[in-house]
Amino acid sequence: MMLLHIEEHLFILTILSGLLLAINGQVTNISQEDGGMKIPLYIGGLLPFSGGWDGSGLVPGIDFALEQINAREDLLAEYDLRIVWNDTQCSPGLSSRVFFDQIYREPQKIMILGGGCSVGSEAIASTAHYWNLISVSPTSSSPALSNRVKYPLFYRTQTTEHSLNPARVAIMKEFGWTRVATIHENYELFSLTVDDLVSELKEANITLITSESFVDNPKNQIENLKKQDAKIIIALMYADQAQKVFCEASKLNMTGEGYVWMLVGWYNNKWWEVDFGPLECTKEELTEAVGRSNYFGIRSQGLSSTDEIAIGGVTASGFDEYVRYQLDNNPKYSRLTFTSEHPFGYDTVWAIALALNESIDILKSTTFLDGRMRRLEDYTYDDKEMMMVLYKSLSEVLFLGVTGPVSFEKGDRVGITIIRQLREDLLEHKIGDFNPAHVQDPLRWTRDIMWPDRKKDQSRG
Repeated sequence: MMLLHIEEHLFILTILSGLLLAINGQVTNISQEDGGMKIPLYIGGLLPFSGGWDGSGLVPGIDFALEQINAREDLLAEYDLRIVWNDTQCSPGLSSRVFFDQIYREPQKIMILGGGCSVGSEAIASTAHYWNLISVSPTSSSPALSNRVKYPLFYRTQTTEHSLNPARVAIMKEFGWTRVATIHENYELFSLTVDDLVSELKEANITLITSESFVDNPKNQIENLKKQDAKIIIALMYADQAQKVFCEASKLNMTGEGYVWMLVGWYNNKWWEVDFGPLECTKEELTEAVGRSNYFGIRSQGLSSTDEIAIGGVTASGFDEYVRYQLDNNPKYSRLTFTSEHPFGYDTVWAIALALNESIDILKSTTFLDGRMRRLEDYTYDDKEMMMVLYKSLSEVLFLGVTGPVSFEKGDRVGITIIRQLREDLLEHKIGDFNPAHVQDPLRWTRDIMWPDRKKDQSRG
């Protein structure tokens, strides 16, 4: 396993003045100052800066990781690590298009950071292996991406969405809910998660009264939830569709007392205020509907809850403060949107850098079929032997990141589940966590549930 010395103090670094960020709908390019005599190594950055989910808030943390890495003398000492960005807009078609743009345009990329949305990652990872390109996503959680036959070179620093199901079931058992309904957007990310959830519910003797899916208009499905007298509802979808779901649910008085909603927990703050397009509710009506609802957000742990010094010499809280400060005060980030997923971007860059660094010595001692030695800058898209060296190094990465311990098992990350609840300030606050490593008592509450009596009518199934 590979471990680097963790610095005891936070690097005092300034943002490179030559960094230019321009978001113009489809393409985001970042150019960095020349790294002096260092050899540049390029990562292809493919994230959504618009569309169903805005991941632009990952950029300050990613930039910070690059600056720390490039400033170190004990890590990629001969190299300057850089990223060339494209906006995938959370679209599988556009993700494929910009991926091909990345590989057919100079400079040569040695790895891909992305995609952000699972549908984008699926489009990229199903193709990238033909060019011997490893892709590492900071925020893709679809269970489909665990398929090593279809996505053999895919890694992620976010846990899978279906790994959150034990937490969902534990919450239901905790409150004595015995009947539940689901509604999900018709993407593999959500449908496969629901498939897995069905098995978990059956094992826990919890009745699934109906499971609804929709493509773009959830009106009929919400009406069916009402007919089935669904009170505990697990809703899995992107934020733009969640707006439609809550709009339709509010018309049927399904967002107030007596109803509990479990949503994905990785929406941006106040997601209901984002303009995704026409709705049959006003923004005021939607805000009221969401604000009066009892809803949990279930997600994998982002920021670590400990004060341990992570790689790069930062604590999780210190890193969070840094990113928030940059987004609020640095003009070059003024058009970016904060996302609670930002720690995963930082840890993803470190994972890539550590793997590349470990590969340097392996390449020196490896005999290739053509008899030539390799260096990192010699990588090409038709060099499968060199890709295997990078693949092995990434598989063995182990370090303490700002999201906790980072390692991979067949490309997947295993971590802690965070439970959040919407409060009166219309922000989600952490109220508990679920840690599968704690076999006897994996569900732990860190704050009281918002309603006074958890076992009253609104808690029934």
